[in-house]
Amino acid sequence: MINVPLFVSDTEQMNRLAPILARREYGPGTYISRVEEHRGKDLFIYRIGLKIPIEIADAKDYYQIIRKLPDIEEIRFEMIDSGKFTYKMRSFEEFTEALKRRDFQTNQMLERELVKNTYEAIARIPNVANTMTPFMEISNSFRFRDRLELKELERSRKNKEQISNYIGFMVRSGYLVKEGNFIYPTSKLKDNLEGDPSHFSVKLIGDMLKTGYVDLMRLLHLSGLKPYFSAAYSYYMPSSEARKLLKMGIDNLSFYHRKIYRSGVNRIKLQNHVSMLSEVDILSVKDRMIMGKESLLEKQLSTLDSFTSCYV
Repeated sequence: MINVPLFVSDTEQMNRLAPILARREYGPGTYISRVEEHRGKDLFIYRIGLKIPIEIADAKDYYQIIRKLPDIEEIRFEMIDSGKFTYKMRSFEEFTEALKRRDFQTNQMLERELVKNTYEAIARIPNVANTMTPFMEISNSFRFRDRLELKELERSRKNKEQISNYIGFMVRSGYLVKEGNFIYPTSKLKDNLEGDPSHFSVKLIGDMLKTGYVDLMRLLHLSGLKPYFSAAYSYYMPSSEARKLLKMGIDNLSFYHRKIYRSGVNRIKLQNHVSMLSEVDILSVKDRMIMGKESLLEKQLSTLDSFTSCYV
């Protein structure tokens, strides 16, 4: 155990002590990511980051990366009556929990960024369109009438709660207005209906995915959407960390899927998901190797760099 003073007198001592405290309490990979002054220099906050070694492999190469996660925890140096500064910092267990939250937030942001940049393409996959059929049925009804009675919609499906959830999503997303026992289309839905009929379903599904993906997954449990996004993300997340488009075999992709989502995936199904993603130009397959698109990787890197820094 490293012996450290209980008090310090000035910022020079703080600058020496802060990294020592961070390493002692949280481990050798910690570093001071930035320093803040508050209350007329009566309070100094040293933000603590962590350098994490990451190993990435594809079908051709092996990479060792250091991921830097800034601002995970903090050390607070606060002036007391004697004019000296005492310090406070959270426990190792709290640091570990903060690290888990940061990792979750990073993955969540990267996955949402991928959804935002691929929703139009994903909407063209037939299985995704089938999953979204209830929304299309509700929307297309307004080609023939100005309003729909809720009871009529409830009779169209066995699960009344489910149809209520679909309507609730469309109301929250600005496609419908509910008044009493009836629902009405908003201008947002009408504009879609008045467009090119041959592109209507793809455009509307894409718009719903873009603005309501989290709602669709968490509240409506539309499991038909997740496999395509998770297969794509299982490729682009490690590629983002390596900062280059990886060349993956199906075994590589399956490995990263298990690592990210903590669950396995059937090999035949995964191969089909990749094939569907290649048909809509999100991934490509050549000589049994899976590759991504440079434009998508660049957007993922921009989001990743807002949370972390990576270098070889």
